[in-house]
Amino acid sequence: MAGLRKPLAGSFIDHRGRDVYRLKSHQLRAYRRTNGMIFQDYKLIPSKTVAENISYALEICRYGKSTITRRTRELLMEVGMYDKKNAYPEHLSG
Repeated sequence: MAGLRKPLAGSFIDHRGRDVYRLKSHQLRAYRRTNGMIFQDYKLIPSKTVAENISYALEICRYGKSTITRRTRELLMEVGMYDKKNAYPEHLSG
């Protein structure tokens, strides 16, 4: 769904009605910047808290500090993990 591999058959239509696998490379890069991925093996930085991991991802995308603070809180609330914001990855359930 992130356009990492093209399917042998079929397509993936995103929320805007675009076939992700038909996007040009620069469009695909832009698409990936607006969509998060949750990996089975977390891909979290073990020395950072849950909130710090989210904030770090937003920093890499060059969001401003106020946006990072607001979005980190919103995202944690949305997935029901606000109470775990200061937990480290090793203390989270699989």
